[in-house]
Amino acid sequence: MKFLHVAWDFDGTLYNSYPHIVYCLSRALETFGVTDSQERIAHYAHITLGHAFRFYAPLCGCSPEEVSAAYREQTKALGLSPHMAPYEGIGELLRDICLAGGKNHLCSNRRLEECRQYLQRDGLEQYFDVLSCIGAREGLKSKPDPDLVSFILEEGKVSPDTMVMVGDRNLDHEAAHQVGVKGVFFDPDGFSEVSCDPEFIAPDISALRAILLD
Repeated sequence: MKFLHVAWDFDGTLYNSYPHIVYCLSRALETFGVTDSQERIAHYAHITLGHAFRFYAPLCGCSPEEVSAAYREQTKALGLSPHMAPYEGIGELLRDICLAGGKNHLCSNRRLEECRQYLQRDGLEQYFDVLSCIGAREGLKSKPDPDLVSFILEEGKVSPDTMVMVGDRNLDHEAAHQVGVKGVFFDPDGFSEVSCDPEFIAPDISALRAILLD
């Protein structure tokens, strides 16, 4: 292995969560009488959910906070979403990293309890060491702030040069680079334009496996 430690983003990296996000945001917008295409909702949500809330707020005639609250109500009503599942081959790759002597860590802007519930549902929690998510420690800031990456380094007693960040958005790698961690830009849905100067780019799971387990 090139790296002993792998930090994983959740949405769009471990999990194909955009069908879930688009579904819930679309339902939230409908409560304000607004409709839009799934493609456009996915585009804005992929930048960040906060960006999507800010974009749609004027169309809804309300504040971004009100759009966010409506979105949260939809996700709460849905519970563990049937629209969200790990990407094909992710479970096997996580297992094989552990078998090769490596450690997987989670580094997500989602809240800890949400991430843990999905990992438990899909039998993946066993492959993770540090779960660095919002709520893992009071005051942790979302990426692109480096807080969540630093939390893994501290809690796992990890040296930055032994870890790589795998993520599908520029903000994942901006956070990692600030604390000396290299990155693999993994964008299986092809949503993003790369502007973060990652050390590696993996367009699919086969390329990602080759990078992490070579």
